[in-house]
Amino acid sequence: MFKVLTIILIFWSFYIYSTELKSKPRKTKFRTSNLGANFIGTQGAIYLKELKGYKGSIFFDFFAESEKRFAITLNMGAGYISASNDSTLTSREIFIPFSSHLIYGFNNYGDFGIGTLYFIDRKKITPYFYVGYRYQPASGGFSVKAGLELFLDRLTDRINRDIQKIGLYGPVIGLGYAF
Repeated sequence: MFKVLTIILIFWSFYIYSTELKSKPRKTKFRTSNLGANFIGTQGAIYLKELKGYKGSIFFDFFAESEKRFAITLNMGAGYISASNDSTLTSREIFIPFSSHLIYGFNNYGDFGIGTLYFIDRKKITPYFYVGYRYQPASGGFSVKAGLELFLDRLTDRINRDIQKIGLYGPVIGLGYAF
Protein backbone atom coordinates (compact mmCIF):
# COMPACT_ATOMS: atom_id res chain seq x y z
CA MET A 1 0.00 0.00 0.00
CA PHE A 2 2.88 2.34 0.81
CA LYS A 3 4.38 1.80 -2.67
CA VAL A 4 1.07 2.65 -4.37
CA LEU A 5 0.71 5.85 -2.32
CA THR A 6 4.30 6.82 -3.12
CA ILE A 7 3.71 6.37 -6.86
CA ILE A 8 0.48 8.39 -6.71
CA LEU A 9 2.29 11.14 -4.81
CA ILE A 10 5.07 11.25 -7.41
CA PHE A 11 2.59 11.50 -10.30
CA TRP A 12 0.59 14.15 -8.42
CA SER A 13 3.74 16.24 -7.82
CA PHE A 14 4.62 16.06 -11.54
CA TYR A 15 1.07 17.15 -12.35
CA ILE A 16 1.17 20.12 -9.97
CA TYR A 17 4.62 21.17 -11.15
CA SER A 18 3.76 20.94 -14.84
CA THR A 19 0.46 22.87 -14.54
CA GLU A 20 2.31 25.77 -12.91
CA LEU A 21 4.73 26.11 -15.82
CA LYS A 22 3.71 28.84 -18.24
CA SER A 23 5.69 28.17 -21.40
CA LYS A 24 5.22 29.89 -24.72
CA PRO A 25 4.91 27.94 -27.96
CA ARG A 26 8.26 27.36 -29.57
CA LYS A 27 8.98 27.94 -33.27
CA THR A 28 10.40 24.76 -34.79
CA LYS A 29 11.70 24.12 -38.26
CA PHE A 30 8.29 22.93 -39.42
CA ARG A 31 5.57 24.63 -37.33
CA THR A 32 4.87 26.38 -34.10
CA SER A 33 4.65 23.68 -31.45
CA ASN A 34 3.70 23.59 -27.78
CA LEU A 35 6.16 20.72 -27.29
CA GLY A 36 9.89 20.33 -27.75
CA ALA A 37 10.40 19.09 -31.31
CA ASN A 38 12.15 15.76 -30.58
CA PHE A 39 12.56 13.43 -27.62
CA ILE A 40 15.37 10.99 -26.90
CA GLY A 41 15.24 8.77 -23.86
CA THR A 42 15.15 5.45 -22.17
CA GLN A 43 12.24 3.55 -20.67
CA GLY A 44 11.68 0.42 -18.63
CA ALA A 45 8.73 -1.87 -17.95
CA ILE A 46 8.01 -4.64 -15.47
CA TYR A 47 5.73 -7.60 -16.28
CA LEU A 48 3.95 -9.50 -13.55
CA LYS A 49 1.34 -11.81 -15.12
CA GLU A 50 1.98 -14.89 -17.37
CA LEU A 51 5.64 -14.04 -17.77
CA LYS A 52 7.48 -12.19 -15.05
CA GLY A 53 10.36 -10.02 -16.09
CA TYR A 54 11.49 -6.64 -17.35
CA LYS A 55 12.01 -4.71 -20.55
CA GLY A 56 14.34 -1.81 -21.21
CA SER A 57 14.76 0.30 -24.33
CA ILE A 58 16.39 3.39 -25.77
CA PHE A 59 14.25 5.35 -28.20
CA PHE A 60 14.03 8.43 -30.38
CA ASP A 61 10.66 10.15 -30.77
CA PHE A 62 10.29 12.77 -33.50
CA PHE A 63 7.31 14.88 -34.48
CA ALA A 64 5.57 14.04 -37.72
CA GLU A 65 2.77 16.60 -37.25
CA SER A 66 1.90 19.13 -34.58
CA GLU A 67 -1.10 21.34 -33.86
CA LYS A 68 -2.02 23.42 -30.80
CA ARG A 69 -3.48 20.57 -28.75
CA PHE A 70 -2.48 17.50 -30.73
CA ALA A 71 0.82 16.06 -31.90
CA ILE A 72 1.60 12.88 -33.79
CA THR A 73 5.03 11.40 -33.19
CA LEU A 74 6.97 8.51 -34.67
CA ASN A 75 9.05 6.40 -32.31
CA MET A 76 11.95 4.07 -33.06
CA GLY A 77 14.61 2.46 -30.91
CA ALA A 78 16.22 -0.71 -29.62
CA GLY A 79 15.65 -2.73 -26.48
CA TYR A 80 16.11 -5.89 -24.46
CA ILE A 81 13.52 -8.06 -22.74
CA SER A 82 14.07 -10.76 -20.14
CA ALA A 83 11.07 -12.76 -18.92
CA SER A 84 10.22 -16.23 -17.61
CA ASN A 85 7.14 -18.09 -16.42
CA ASP A 86 9.09 -20.41 -14.11
CA SER A 87 12.22 -22.50 -14.45
CA THR A 88 10.96 -24.15 -17.69
CA LEU A 89 10.69 -21.11 -19.98
CA THR A 90 13.02 -18.13 -20.13
CA SER A 91 13.13 -15.50 -22.85
CA ARG A 92 15.98 -13.04 -23.33
CA GLU A 93 15.74 -11.15 -26.58
CA ILE A 94 16.72 -7.99 -28.39
CA PHE A 95 13.87 -6.13 -30.10
CA ILE A 96 13.28 -3.04 -32.23
CA PRO A 97 10.15 -0.98 -31.45
CA PHE A 98 8.33 1.02 -34.12
CA SER A 99 5.32 3.04 -32.99
CA SER A 100 3.22 6.13 -33.54
CA HIS A 101 1.92 8.22 -30.63
CA LEU A 102 -0.94 10.68 -30.42
CA ILE A 103 -0.16 13.33 -27.78
CA TYR A 104 -2.97 15.52 -26.48
CA GLY A 105 -2.96 18.53 -24.14
CA PHE A 106 -1.40 21.92 -23.33
CA ASN A 107 0.72 21.66 -20.17
CA ASN A 108 0.15 17.97 -19.41
CA TYR A 109 -0.02 15.47 -22.21
CA GLY A 110 -1.99 12.28 -22.61
CA ASP A 111 0.07 9.85 -24.67
CA PHE A 112 -1.59 7.08 -26.70
CA GLY A 113 0.61 4.80 -28.79
CA ILE A 114 0.25 1.87 -31.17
CA GLY A 115 2.99 0.04 -33.00
CA THR A 116 4.99 -3.15 -33.31
CA LEU A 117 7.94 -4.84 -31.66
CA TYR A 118 10.26 -6.77 -33.97
CA PHE A 119 12.09 -9.57 -32.12
CA ILE A 120 15.42 -10.12 -33.86
CA ASP A 121 16.13 -13.68 -32.65
CA ARG A 122 12.72 -15.10 -33.60
CA LYS A 123 12.18 -12.78 -36.59
CA LYS A 124 8.62 -12.12 -35.37
CA ILE A 125 6.55 -8.95 -35.22
CA THR A 126 4.06 -8.43 -32.38
CA PRO A 127 1.50 -5.63 -31.84
CA TYR A 128 2.15 -3.06 -29.12
CA PHE A 129 -0.20 -0.61 -27.32
CA TYR A 130 0.63 2.18 -24.87
CA VAL A 131 -1.48 4.59 -22.78
CA GLY A 132 0.14 7.09 -20.46
CA TYR A 133 1.20 10.55 -19.41
CA ARG A 134 4.02 12.66 -20.80
CA TYR A 135 5.60 15.76 -19.35
CA GLN A 136 7.58 17.44 -22.13
CA PRO A 137 8.32 21.19 -21.82
CA ALA A 138 7.89 23.43 -24.87
CA SER A 139 11.35 24.90 -24.44
CA GLY A 140 12.96 21.44 -24.35
CA GLY A 141 14.82 19.87 -21.45
CA PHE A 142 14.20 17.02 -19.03
CA SER A 143 11.08 14.99 -19.87
CA VAL A 144 9.16 12.14 -18.22
CA LYS A 145 6.82 9.45 -19.54
CA ALA A 146 4.74 7.09 -17.41
CA GLY A 147 1.99 4.70 -18.38
CA LEU A 148 0.87 1.15 -19.11
CA GLU A 149 1.79 -0.99 -22.06
CA LEU A 150 0.47 -4.18 -23.60
CA PHE A 151 1.98 -6.31 -26.30
CA LEU A 152 0.72 -9.60 -27.65
CA ASP A 153 3.09 -12.49 -28.16
CA ARG A 154 3.25 -16.25 -28.55
CA LEU A 155 5.04 -18.50 -26.10
CA THR A 156 7.23 -21.11 -27.73
CA ASP A 157 9.09 -24.02 -26.22
CA ARG A 158 12.79 -24.79 -26.70
CA ILE A 159 12.25 -26.44 -30.08
CA ASN A 160 10.22 -23.41 -31.29
CA ARG A 161 6.70 -24.90 -31.12
CA ASP A 162 3.83 -22.56 -30.26
CA ILE A 163 2.48 -23.16 -26.76
CA GLN A 164 -0.04 -20.34 -26.29
CA LYS A 165 -0.88 -16.72 -27.08
CA ILE A 166 -0.26 -14.28 -24.25
CA GLY A 167 -0.63 -10.60 -23.54
CA LEU A 168 2.21 -9.01 -21.60
CA TYR A 169 1.29 -5.84 -19.79
CA GLY A 170 2.83 -3.72 -17.10
CA PRO A 171 3.78 -0.26 -15.89
CA VAL A 172 6.29 1.79 -17.88
CA ILE A 173 8.40 4.75 -16.86
CA GLY A 174 10.66 6.69 -19.19
CA LEU A 175 13.14 9.51 -18.76
CA GLY A 176 14.62 11.60 -21.51
CA TYR A 177 15.50 14.91 -23.02
CA ALA A 178 13.36 17.01 -25.38
CA PHE A 179 15.09 19.29 -27.87
